[in-house]
Amino acid sequence: MYLGDSITEICCWRSIVWDNLAKENLTSEVVMVGSQTNNPQNCKASSPGYDLHHEGHSGWQGVNIANQYIERWAKNTPTDIVQIMLGTNDVNGGKSTKQVIDAYTKIIETLRAQQPKLKIIVRGAPSP
Repeated sequence: MYLGDSITEICCWRSIVWDNLAKENLTSEVVMVGSQTNNPQNCKASSPGYDLHHEGHSGWQGVNIANQYIERWAKNTPTDIVQIMLGTNDVNGGKSTKQVIDAYTKIIETLRAQQPKLKIIVRGAPSP
C-alpha cells in the first residue's frame, strides 16, 4: 500500500516503482491495495499492467489519517508492505513533531495489528 498525501497521490514515483518491480519480474507477485485509483498527472509506467491502487490523499494530514481512517483501511485492504510518505501537511498545518510521530506510531501499530509481519518503507519527499 502506498500511503500518504499529495506526494503519493500526484507525483509519478509510483509508476517508477512499478517499472522497477517489472525489471525484477515481480509484478505478477504484487497486488497494490488502496481505495484510490486516480492518476491526476496521467503518470505512465513503461511496463504493462500498472496497478494504480493507493491511499494517497492530497492535503491530508497524517494525524487525521491516524485518527479517522487507518483502522478502516487496515481492515478493508490488508497489506504486507506499506510505503508511507506523510508529514508535510502536518508540519505546514502547525502540528508538532510529537503529533507527527504519534500519528506514524498509531498508523504502524494499527497496520501491524492486522498484519504482524508488515514491512514498512518510510519515504522522504522526492528530489526536485
